[in-house]
Amino acid sequence: MPDITLPGQSEKRAAPRLCLAIFFVVAAGAMAAYAPKAVEASYNADFERYYYAGSVALRGGDIYEATDDKQFKYFPVFAQLMMPVAYYGERHGCECHDSYRYELRVAAWLWYAILCASFLGSLWLVISLAKPICTKEALLLAVIAVAFSARFFVANARNGQINLPVMFLAVLGCWLATRKYEKLGGAAIALAACIKFMPVVLLLWFARRGWWRGIGAFLVTTLFLLLVAPAATWGFKGNVELLQRYVDSRHKMVTGVPEDEAPGQSAPSLANRLLRKVNAASLRRIDEEGNRAPIYINILDLPPQLVHAVAVALVLLLVVATWRALSKNGNDNLTVLLEIGVMFTLLLLISPEARKAHYVTTMIPAAGATLWLLRNGGGFYDRIWFVFAFLLLAFSSQGVLGEGDFYDYANACGIIALGGGIVFILLLHFLKKARTESIPADPVR
Repeated sequence: MPDITLPGQSEKRAAPRLCLAIFFVVAAGAMAAYAPKAVEASYNADFERYYYAGSVALRGGDIYEATDDKQFKYFPVFAQLMMPVAYYGERHGCECHDSYRYELRVAAWLWYAILCASFLGSLWLVISLAKPICTKEALLLAVIAVAFSARFFVANARNGQINLPVMFLAVLGCWLATRKYEKLGGAAIALAACIKFMPVVLLLWFARRGWWRGIGAFLVTTLFLLLVAPAATWGFKGNVELLQRYVDSRHKMVTGVPEDEAPGQSAPSLANRLLRKVNAASLRRIDEEGNRAPIYINILDLPPQLVHAVAVALVLLLVVATWRALSKNGNDNLTVLLEIGVMFTLLLLISPEARKAHYVTTMIPAAGATLWLLRNGGGFYDRIWFVFAFLLLAFSSQGVLGEGDFYDYANACGIIALGGGIVFILLLHFLKKARTESIPADPVR
């Protein structure tokens, strides 16, 4: 039977789409207006490491040789992915100036465009997961998702960090899997994990759902990206040597208990600061002589091995709680978005070195919690806790808290991790209620 469009129905569908399109245009315009400040800051920050590694990879050089501001601490394939950006900078930069700094600045504009596209693309996929785009709720979901993550977008843009493209690839992988493209979803997550390894946590959701073909595609793609693709640049033997150096450096970071913290915003990092007397001062407190004014928030001073055991126990507790909350076959959009939100929050909370900028992914759990509250109404305390988490995440920046000790102590105490933890518990609560209550929801499509 052909679809029948009732009078006025097409107009009702078109209006929310138009509002959403306008919102994306406004967001893109705001990003464009912020571009000069972001680019000026980024090419003197993390982006320089990526660019330098891409430039070295163009010549088949040693990407791990630098030990200063150009130090590279990622898989070799990421350096390969940066080769087009480095080539663009060298080609267009040298037309005007034979200067490395000028080339870097030219490439930073391209990189900023990639970051913006990744952020907006992730937002679009999240909204698509939440509900068909033509619904009235889509605009509100977009606004709240951006409100949660805007300050973290700024942090990523100013440092030119890779978190936004990684987030896009990870969200894309989840989106593809829910559309029954499990293999492509696993491949997308593999690419994200070969840049930053924490997206591998999303395989927990794949396993719970029984998407074994997606996990198989992840493994095959990972092997290709780690062993085959880099061999085209460094040769098989050279790539193996680079991988060994990378694994050695990351193994020390994951298994060791740091004496100083920057400070991280995750459960293991916070446990280390609370249970040991370690300097939890931020890097901005470094003086001209390279010393950091100390901040201590510990309530105990336990042996490092015991603290590490506590951190591992916390991680296992969070993983088990997540596994029990996930469903095997819930295919409505509400359950799917809540579960993806839980996974991305878990990814942050169990990371060995989650930083503030990583919390740009809170747009995903924020959209899931918002969709629940819109569909179910939620209790009074549900809304209060949601607003409280928003305040902790969105208004804990240096611009709001000031540049004094209060800001440093708030970060040392894990104010952002606390906000993420509240969101995590809320989503687990919502998933439990979704199993026992009849909540109107649409199938994912």
